[in-house]
Amino acid sequence: MMSEYAIELQNITKSFKVVDSQSSALGRRRMTEKTVLDGLDLKVRKGEIVGILGGNGSGKSTLLKIISGILAPTEGKVLVEGKVASILELAVGFHDDLSGIENIYIRAKLYNIPRHVIDERLQDIIDYADIGDYIHSPVRMYSSGMRSRLAFAIMINVDADVFVIDEALSVGDSRFNMKTTGFMKGLVMRGKTVLITSHSTYTLRSICSRAVILENGRITRDGIPEEICAVYDTVDLGTEEDVRRNADYGIPLAEYRMSKLCMRDGDEKGAAEWLQKAAYSGNPIAMTEYAEICLEKQDPVSAERFLLMAAKRGNREAMWRYSDLHSEFREDDLERTLRIMARKGDHFDAYRYAEYLRIVVRNEADRQKAYHAYRTAAALGNIDARYRAATMLLNGTGTTIDIAGALEELVALGNMGHTKAMSDLAKIHTDGRYVKPDFAEGFRWTLKLANAGVADSQFTVAIMYASGIGTEVDMDEADAWFRRYAVCALEGPVSEASESAKIIGCKLPLDSFRINNVLIKGHSRRALSENLTTMMDTSRVKRPDYVFQLAQQAANTAGRPQSYLADCYYRGIGVDADPARAFELFHVAADSGSSRAMMTLALMYRYGVGTERDMEMFERYIRMAAKRDNTVAMNIMDEWKKSNQARLKKVADPRKINRRRNVGQSGGKS
Repeated sequence: MMSEYAIELQNITKSFKVVDSQSSALGRRRMTEKTVLDGLDLKVRKGEIVGILGGNGSGKSTLLKIISGILAPTEGKVLVEGKVASILELAVGFHDDLSGIENIYIRAKLYNIPRHVIDERLQDIIDYADIGDYIHSPVRMYSSGMRSRLAFAIMINVDADVFVIDEALSVGDSRFNMKTTGFMKGLVMRGKTVLITSHSTYTLRSICSRAVILENGRITRDGIPEEICAVYDTVDLGTEEDVRRNADYGIPLAEYRMSKLCMRDGDEKGAAEWLQKAAYSGNPIAMTEYAEICLEKQDPVSAERFLLMAAKRGNREAMWRYSDLHSEFREDDLERTLRIMARKGDHFDAYRYAEYLRIVVRNEADRQKAYHAYRTAAALGNIDARYRAATMLLNGTGTTIDIAGALEELVALGNMGHTKAMSDLAKIHTDGRYVKPDFAEGFRWTLKLANAGVADSQFTVAIMYASGIGTEVDMDEADAWFRRYAVCALEGPVSEASESAKIIGCKLPLDSFRINNVLIKGHSRRALSENLTTMMDTSRVKRPDYVFQLAQQAANTAGRPQSYLADCYYRGIGVDADPARAFELFHVAADSGSSRAMMTLALMYRYGVGTERDMEMFERYIRMAAKRDNTVAMNIMDEWKKSNQARLKKVADPRKINRRRNVGQSGGKS
């Protein structure tokens, strides 16, 4: 009976004799035994592409050589079903003094490919390698990438069952990598098995069906590539000691964090040195900030170079500043206008001013100005400003770095349902950049996002349940979340088709209300809002308990969706009326920009419902709602305007008053 596995490794151990580091250089050398693989077990099914990740010295190459039959294990059992083709050492099988064409025939012999087969396929191999006229030159003139391409081009003609590749794909250009990726996927379609090692998690994510991490000769993690690659990419910067250690290793993010820690401690020289290291290591934020130093040193060429590199990596501040260097735009009047509005308007105007300052930042003083503007808007009640200020505090941008304080603020926002804060917390607790990795906490925040209707998080939760990441393995929950994602992912096209059908008068098998009910099963935020609006837009709400349930579901997201739950408490829909709780929820929704919530708050202040009567606050929220095109508020503003105009008309012209006064005086004398 044939096995379902192409490869089975049982308790594999491999040791080598090495010179003892304590041996005297002049005395007799002492040998010691070094264990590279230590009791390793691995099973690979037929048709799998398995990526093997691990640092230098972790045992990756040794493992592949054992599978290929080049090395024998010290202990353990190796079972490989079928013929094996491998690219392990790029130089193996190539003769440096012979041309590429001659080497094709030599290397083909290692794979037992008949000469007549190579004769037939020679031009295809040359075209696939795509090294031009170098194919006629001695191989010693080839770069490592050219050797790899030629070796791979030969290997694809091998009729093998198992393909073993060690770092061969990491040296090709993007076009060649696309060809190799397509070839790998084609192998799997034909039932072949592939093992590949690489330091590039991007490569393994794109082609592998499974990934493992090898550490100290043992497999420490085994699962789907997304999960395993995320763990491998994790840099543990949970403590200051971790930051210092990883900065010494040359990790760009750690170097940047060290610059902020030095600045916090008053070490300006150390801060500048670490910032320079981080910039040269490719950290986009560091490159943007280091460009300022270059400008201060009268080196605009270097400043432009760093800004352009950071902009290409997606840094928006760098994009604007690089563009600004090539622009004559001067925004003094615009900045003054927004500053006046921020002082005289509401917290939305204050937030817009802070956003403006963040975009046009040119130096550290500008960043500090932007941070304080965000804090001002946050103090006035703007939730998004609180989030921006927290992220700046987290990274030490425009202020002294304070990770604990930033996390406390993000948690508060996350508990309010702020989706960006929840997303950041999920990443923070899994990538180890700010705190020690805690997958259970990462799962908790990802689950909150999923319940809030964020489709990508629903899929991630399903994977976490299926793989036991941060929670117990629960395939029933995994299946349930996969089903929700399948529905929620269709939210956009389905809802838009439904709206389009209304406009053109087209009848559908399902009306928009029933379509939304289907989407609600996937926790669709858009469908929830639309159906709640329809169901609550009546004096007598049908199925109040169900409406209250949906409103609670909608309130998982901060801001405007919470106005539905507020309405339930205000009107007593599915729950006992609670004006104070309604007032609290309407405030949250209004602070997020809901004009309807602003209008309701105005009336609650006007009549003292759920709060003390306050006519000043009544007028304030009427004006805020009118600015956001609330029809009722705009009508009230029009009435106020007419009333003021009428009062002005009643005020007599001073000249007429004087004439009357004069007439009265003259009449009296006569």
